[in-house]
Amino acid sequence: MGQCPLSLKVGEIPHRPVNSVEYSQALEKEIDRLKAKLEARDEILHKIKTWCEAYPLEVFPKPDLKKAAEVLSANGMTLDSINADNVRHVLEGIKDIMKGGEK
Repeated sequence: MGQCPLSLKVGEIPHRPVNSVEYSQALEKEIDRLKAKLEARDEILHKIKTWCEAYPLEVFPKPDLKKAAEVLSANGMTLDSINADNVRHVLEGIKDIMKGGEK
């Protein structure tokens, strides 16, 4: 849990009188810090949402997975290995976005 500059925990009521100007300034600073944190999280969520919408069914229709499995099997591969690789790619992309990288 964050702390404001007056050494109060967020939501804590002071037990001693404080300078109201100093207290107001500390609260404004904490509000600004929390707003910035929320804005950064909103940006991350927007990037993830945009990536989620990047492969619409109208452009990339669902494949015939049975047929794909047969083609892959004939060439020494499995659909499970392809799926696992795709999921790893997506999760790595989300991790990069969350760390501040671009996808």
